[in-house]
Amino acid sequence: MMKFLASRIKTNFIKKRLFLDYLVYFGIISLLFAYFSSSRFFGTGADYNGYLAIFYGDEPTEPAFRLLKVINNFVNSGTVTFAFVYFVCAFAGLYLKGMLFKRYSASFILSILLYLPTIYFLHEYTQIRAAIGLGICFLSVDEIRNRNFKKFAARILIAMCFHYSSVIMFLVYFYCNFFKKQKRYLQILWLSFFLCIFLNKVFGGRTLIEVLGGNIFAKMFFARKLGPSSMNGFSIFNIGYLIILLINTVYYFVYHGFPEKKVEFTIFQLSSLSSVMFYLLYNFGFSVVAFRFSEFFIPFLFIVIPNIVKKFKEKFLLMPFVLFVVAYFVKTYLKAVFA
Repeated sequence: MMKFLASRIKTNFIKKRLFLDYLVYFGIISLLFAYFSSSRFFGTGADYNGYLAIFYGDEPTEPAFRLLKVINNFVNSGTVTFAFVYFVCAFAGLYLKGMLFKRYSASFILSILLYLPTIYFLHEYTQIRAAIGLGICFLSVDEIRNRNFKKFAARILIAMCFHYSSVIMFLVYFYCNFFKKQKRYLQILWLSFFLCIFLNKVFGGRTLIEVLGGNIFAKMFFARKLGPSSMNGFSIFNIGYLIILLINTVYYFVYHGFPEKKVEFTIFQLSSLSSVMFYLLYNFGFSVVAFRFSEFFIPFLFIVIPNIVKKFKEKFLLMPFVLFVVAYFVKTYLKAVFA
């Protein structure tokens, strides 16, 4: 009995120590990168002028940001310190993503190394409202998996106060709980891809050979600045979304399907949504919407990759592929942010 109690005490102590280490070490990293965001260390970014209009003007924004502005005005005698607000928001967004990776990733360090040179530049460096809103949404994995709708809804309503687009998570909740058979989601993943090719043929009035050939050599997604006329830069055969399609397929078969009610299956559902949303919206001309909703779920890919790597004994054989994925997304996201 004494040995059992001593073992439990030791286990709890280790867990608390690891949690403290996470708070301290990742907190320092988050503070550093939040400073990079607020000081514009890497350049201005695509949305920076829009945020200036929100904080120094009367541009409409979400309730949480209006509250931040009021609080900052009161504390600073009517002067909004935009850099400080940006710093706080970037720190909160990044720390929430860190909590996601710590909870579900097989390698927290690898997930962070995948995230910082890629999505960080899109969210915490550029879209700070989305950074916090999505960070809150991402932590609803357990509520989705356990079908705890009340707690899920409360979390998403809070997220919507930071970014209205978080409302899409209500549809995601029902999507993830609609089918009971896991293979259906793998079928949806691939059917969305082939449906996209078929609709492109129908809407474009071209032969299937022309669709295939034209898109393989088309400019990659994110190669141009997003906007109403940027659909010519879209490609069904965009390398980034093909990578996501293939990684999720490998993930499904590496786990031989997923044990019922296991978190791995929910992560698979959420990470595969980035491809599904892109392919479903591709043909309808909503370039910004296709971009926004598809990139929502890419951070879950940075959980999928370490979890695949963990399953292989010869991990060094996978590292060149991981480096390729990182290099590709670094290039494409930096173009999207700083074009």
